[in-house]
Amino acid sequence: MSLVKTEPIRGPADPIPAAAQKAADPTGSGPTTTAPDTAWISSGLRPGPIDPAEHLTRLLRSARPLGADVPAALGDRQRAYLQPGSRAFVRQYARYAPDFVTARVQGLRAEDPFGWDTARVRLSEAMWQSAGVMRDQDDYKLVLFEDPAVTYVRPGAKLETMGNTWLVTRPRNLSVAAGVCLVRRCTAAWNYLDWYGNVQHEPMIVSDTVSSVGIVSGTVINLASGSWAAVCQYNPQTACLDRNTRMILGSGAYRVGRLQDFLTEFSDEPDSIRLLGFSLEYEEPNGAIDDMTRRVAGGRSFCWTLELEPGTLTLPEGAVGEGRVRSLRCGREAAAGTAEHPIDWIWTTTDSAVAIAEPLPGGVGRVTALGTGSCLLRCELAQNPEVHAEAAVLVQ
Repeated sequence: MSLVKTEPIRGPADPIPAAAQKAADPTGSGPTTTAPDTAWISSGLRPGPIDPAEHLTRLLRSARPLGADVPAALGDRQRAYLQPGSRAFVRQYARYAPDFVTARVQGLRAEDPFGWDTARVRLSEAMWQSAGVMRDQDDYKLVLFEDPAVTYVRPGAKLETMGNTWLVTRPRNLSVAAGVCLVRRCTAAWNYLDWYGNVQHEPMIVSDTVSSVGIVSGTVINLASGSWAAVCQYNPQTACLDRNTRMILGSGAYRVGRLQDFLTEFSDEPDSIRLLGFSLEYEEPNGAIDDMTRRVAGGRSFCWTLELEPGTLTLPEGAVGEGRVRSLRCGREAAAGTAEHPIDWIWTTTDSAVAIAEPLPGGVGRVTALGTGSCLLRCELAQNPEVHAEAAVLVQ
């Protein structure tokens, strides 16, 4: 394996080694004006002598505006004199670390805190293994963002990389120039059904001690047998959690207790809740209502049935007919939907040479007979294709 030797930052009077100059400009024609200003960053070799101020400016360039992720509450924060240099150092050298990865990250846009962006980060060790450390090293990581424009990390934000989801539990937004935070690996997931019956997953940090989840500080509190401590992101979906919410984890059922839903990021902003902490108390699953296959508590209580009218649609060749869907969600009519939960229907046939279908308002599908034969008319819920019904079409 060959090693690439990197050169230190040089001033305008410092000569560039001949090998580095040749690698940066193999044709000997000199730098071109059409090359991107930051193209040299990926190779680690500069095309020639450069002014230190210009070098710093190039390192700090980013597609993301500086401060785009910072909430207004941190407006009092001042930029230290050496802050640009610190962020430039990270930009130049972070990629050489063996724990440098590409990740999908939330919270990099203040106007869309739950939106996802791609970022390059370093996942460094947050603790060193020793006889006194009983926690898995890979469950705790210190994250360093390469992008110099990231100077704030939202608590509770999710980070996806290396096959895992991580939660930002302890950011360092007040005293560090670059984006730095401590993350915890999610070790379980709460499965639940959305309004349309789709299985949704909410990653959680689960532990057998209270303080190790990053919400409660102080002395470690060991929980009773059958009890666990959990932390998850506070978002519109988890806001519905209460002290009676049930979850299926593995082969057991658990009920939420000791819900901690009041810790805020900013003292004067009661809506700045970022993380939820709660206990999970074991109880036997209820086979009558719990969906153990998909691990959804109460999942078998949900039902959405469709019925197409007429059951058989008979048309002469070239004629146009209509099918209508009767929709019952948990026993109640649900064909048109609402502004909060819109409903869209997809109409198709199994043989387009016999008939084709297209949607009309009000849960109606228009069927055009094209050739003699038979096929099936299918209507499915666009928001959940598992909800569907079929009827026969006969073209004479």
